[in-house]
Amino acid sequence: MAAAAPPAPEKGVGNRRGRVRAHCWDHAPSRDVALCRALARAAAACRNLRLSSRSVMALKVARAAVGAAKAALRPALLWRPWEPPSAKYGGRHTVTMIPGDGIGPELMLHVKSVFRHACVPVDFEEVHVSSTADEEDIRNAIMAIRRNRVALKGNIETNHNLPPSHKSRNNILRTSLDLYANVIHCKSLPGVATRNTGKSIANKNIANPTATLLVSCMMLDHLKLHSYATSIRKAVLASMDNENMHTPDIGGQGTTSEAIQDIIRHIRVINGRAVEA
Repeated sequence: MAAAAPPAPEKGVGNRRGRVRAHCWDHAPSRDVALCRALARAAAACRNLRLSSRSVMALKVARAAVGAAKAALRPALLWRPWEPPSAKYGGRHTVTMIPGDGIGPELMLHVKSVFRHACVPVDFEEVHVSSTADEEDIRNAIMAIRRNRVALKGNIETNHNLPPSHKSRNNILRTSLDLYANVIHCKSLPGVATRNTGKSIANKNIANPTATLLVSCMMLDHLKLHSYATSIRKAVLASMDNENMHTPDIGGQGTTSEAIQDIIRHIRVINGRAVEA
């Protein structure tokens, strides 16, 4: 019984020099594919010529062009894990907001107020997590962050009265979401209070909103909303030039509400809208 003839190789497939395997083209743009195929054919044609001085030079040029084309396509051929985009509905982004403890809730309210006056296309899904929250709250927060892909989080106090085996809410968020390690060299001294907890000034209208607003601008840059981030950032820095708006932590006598109103006024000026008297 006669053996069946082997199937003819597909176009572009083979081991001969001057050809490239077909599976490479599956992940490359069609224009780049056509360019590389043309260069490969040119290189093959040069090999069939007599190796005169001109044909040798043409062969070298063709080989260099093929190598450059392969190098340009190499990043596109590497496998990269697929990551879903951030949640977006009707042209507006949905962001998870975790106010946290201390001054976090009131500062997050000011962030929403500034975003509203700056017409930022962001809606917040607010999830409350604190040091006293149960496991269900932290699970809801993790689910919301995974769903929306972006979160703005305030400070969550660590309850030191619990046993050492208890994992803090901040630690659970970092490990569950596989976030990067933020290494800070520090040392706790017994009886010495740490700064920036915000518990002593919570609900007193004297917290400095600058850091929280600038962090929200970084979030907007991540969402590719650069124009909104730029206008808010410029307004915050312009307001800092007015010493009457400084809060007590930086040597002033201003309140949080006064600082926010001044920032909103600068946003209206930057965006070219009339300033209310």
